[in-house]
Amino acid sequence: MKTFTNTDNKDFIRSVDYGFLKQEVEHQGKKLCYFGLPGEKLYDVIVWKEFLDEIVAVERGSKSDPYSKQNLLVCKALQLGFFSKITLMRGEINEIILSDKDEIGKRVPYPFELINLDYGGAILYPDRLRTDALEVLVSRQRPIDFLLLITSNIREFDQNELLNTQRRIHQEILQYRVDIKGKIDSYFELINKREPIFRQILHLHFLVKYLGEINKYKTTCFPAIYYQGSKKTELIHYIFRFRYQKGDSTRVISDQSLLDILNQGFKKLIDGSLNDIKPPFKIS
Repeated sequence: MKTFTNTDNKDFIRSVDYGFLKQEVEHQGKKLCYFGLPGEKLYDVIVWKEFLDEIVAVERGSKSDPYSKQNLLVCKALQLGFFSKITLMRGEINEIILSDKDEIGKRVPYPFELINLDYGGAILYPDRLRTDALEVLVSRQRPIDFLLLITSNIREFDQNELLNTQRRIHQEILQYRVDIKGKIDSYFELINKREPIFRQILHLHFLVKYLGEINKYKTTCFPAIYYQGSKKTELIHYIFRFRYQKGDSTRVISDQSLLDILNQGFKKLIDGSLNDIKPPFKIS
């Protein structure tokens, strides 16, 4: 059975998240209910245990032997003294979200103050499974505030949609800032030549920002973090904060604008420290 290999870089990412979880606990005034993919060894849960109340852990396991990893997760929870706090959901997490139940019919116990989607692959595929699941996930979280963590591979599986997303961002900004058309054109041209990782970051930030806003959440997209996982797998870690606007009847407008997102760049984890990767230029 092949299990997850932990790394120093992954531990660093968990330490970054630790600070956001601490802030979320302070905001909520209570410990958090967790939903997501902690892995069969529960590394995330171990690091964040002081902030967690309930843990809804999803584990698919391997196609040939799904029960081995699922059982290992349960055994690990027993060893760590988390068994009374943990609920295991069996199956593929996106399919569980879309159907609202796991392979044995257990329903997803919404809502959650912390969601952790630690994917092995990318977010965007032609089948739209993961983006459709995100849409459902955010809508079912209403009306509570929450923190969303996502980790994905940098491999591109739908370059056309990534470029189409840039055109949508471009079109929306021009609706109120036609004077910066040339700057936006140059910005995306340089990103696609120099730092294509921006394509995926901007796609997911644009997607999550608007999923949040149409569900009455003011949404903050923090700078993504690029790092190398086990076997030098290239990964992007995302952090999103959602704050529900009770009583609003239309899509809300976040304090963070599209231009803010274009201007914030991302972080690169190198030798235990975060380095700023700036966009080609600031748009004002």
